[in-house]
Amino acid sequence: MAGIWLIGAYGAVSTTTMTGIAAIKAGAAPRVQAGIVTEAPECDPIRSKFPLEKIALGGHEVRFLDRNAYQASEKIWEENVHFQRSYLDASKNELSKIFAKKGTAINCGPGVDALGDLQTLEGEGLTLSEIVGRLMKDYDSFKNKNGDVCVINAASTEPHITLGEEHQSLDAFEGLIDENKTEMVTASMLYAYAAIKQKIPYGNFTPSHGATVPAIRELAVTQKIPYMGDDGKTGETLMKTTLAPMFKMRNLKILGWAGFNILGDDDGVTLSKDKNKESKIESKDKAISSISSGSFGTISATKGTITDIYSTNGTITNIAVGTCTLSPSTTVAAGALQAFVIPCSQSSGERVNYDVTISYSTTGSSITQQATGSVSGRVP
Repeated sequence: MAGIWLIGAYGAVSTTTMTGIAAIKAGAAPRVQAGIVTEAPECDPIRSKFPLEKIALGGHEVRFLDRNAYQASEKIWEENVHFQRSYLDASKNELSKIFAKKGTAINCGPGVDALGDLQTLEGEGLTLSEIVGRLMKDYDSFKNKNGDVCVINAASTEPHITLGEEHQSLDAFEGLIDENKTEMVTASMLYAYAAIKQKIPYGNFTPSHGATVPAIRELAVTQKIPYMGDDGKTGETLMKTTLAPMFKMRNLKILGWAGFNILGDDDGVTLSKDKNKESKIESKDKAISSISSGSFGTISATKGTITDIYSTNGTITNIAVGTCTLSPSTTVAAGALQAFVIPCSQSSGERVNYDVTISYSTTGSSITQQATGSVSGRVP
């Protein structure tokens, strides 16, 4: 057995996912060339180990907790009519048995507050430690029943909060949880932390913080648990990341990019609020800038160290940070993380900003390319 635990279980993304899986199990929905990546021949090893027929479903939610997953799916379908009704009818037997567990919406912003009456763990007066404990208990129960499981955050986009020293290390992050500093966490951080603490893989289907926080990444490394994702990339972002590499390969400069989202359902309500919308816009903008500037996803700094430098298979031949030039010759595997120490003369605690230029060549090519970006952080 295996399982998928969905955060935002009664939202449009999650209910569509659950209906699709249940309909396929019932033989009512197609699975070949139907947008299911794991049904492609390249994914035979994954499909053989985790066939759709063996995947259990569950999740956290903060609304409509008196309903089961079928009732939630039917509500979304009646508002959108976004797939054949026969799929929903075929899923009724399985989804009627699934009831979401109460979750958290801490610092999810005005967009989530606007969705109506929320039923949350913090609404019970629980502290951060107690909320994490409840989430871990729900995960553990699901894992014990279904074996290999993962947590996927498909909840509404939350605003980004400013990350401080408390977010840079696991000890500091766990300290702020123990001290109940609610203003310094978001719901997605708690969902990710609780999952990885239970040694459950975590995926972010939204541009919320989730496991991108350095402290939670440290936990993932310690636990040897995979995490991934910074958005689902199903619509506008998918188009951008398809077209942008083509423009780059054709040596065409991108002068500007305008995108228009026709938002329906609760996504429109959430993203109508500026704070929630900012996180989404940042994610969409990053998709273009990271592709057009080179093969590196992001370049940032923590305590004088460049982190999050991603490359295709290739060799980094030179790094220029500000006026200082480092000259490594490093082979970087696809998606691998490579960190470099930035020497600096500023005093401890001072904030520093550097422009960064990285020269690199991809495997099998003698052509040197460049990626540019900037880093900032405080001197340790």
